Amino acid sequence: MDTSVTPPEFLFHGTLKDSVNTIIRDGIIPKSKQKIPLSTDFNKATMIGKRKGDNIVILLIKSRRVFDAGHNFYRSNEETWLADQIPADFLEIF
Repeated sequence: MDTSVTPPEFLFHGTLKDSVNTIIRDGIIPKSKQKIPLSTDFNKATMIGKRKGDNIVILLIKSRRVFDAGHNFYRSNEETWLADQIPADFLEIF
């Protein structure tokens, strides 16, 4: 998983509602994990986000634009992608 690949145009990320203001300001930066998990599927992103708690928000990632800006993406499986970082300019609350 060392080679960066072109992601789909959009991906999703589930996160706690309490984290949204910081994420919208700073982007998504991995804390304890080395990569950020992203999903091609809204429902899967919701399921993954709920592992952190029930009060979650789903973020839409403009992943192709992030990639074009020079950030790396990695394919984990059919529905899951990983990224090193997602700048705030490429996020929307879904």
